[in-house]
Amino acid sequence: MDKLTALLHLTRRLNEAARGQDWEALAQADRALSAALPDLVQGGNWNAAECTAFEGLRHAHQLATERCTDELARLDEWLAKMRANREGWLAYAQGDELKENQP
Repeated sequence: MDKLTALLHLTRRLNEAARGQDWEALAQADRALSAALPDLVQGGNWNAAECTAFEGLRHAHQLATERCTDELARLDEWLAKMRANREGWLAYAQGDELKENQP
């Protein structure tokens, strides 16, 4: 695969995974990017189209990073609420357990 095609492919993978909040696909795309970058860099001088595609890839990676950061904050907030309501959850679970053990 030539540089331009590889750059466009990696950009598309990052964008699709980030937009779909498909975290596994995003992790795979990020690993593919990490694996491909050394070969892309060693490929010699870049033409204008390749430079433009690389800027698009950088932008896609930045957006993916922002999506991950936003999701991390959302999950952190959710876990904080779960921790804050832990006693209520435990009481609810114990109440269900008592009902199940009654004849």
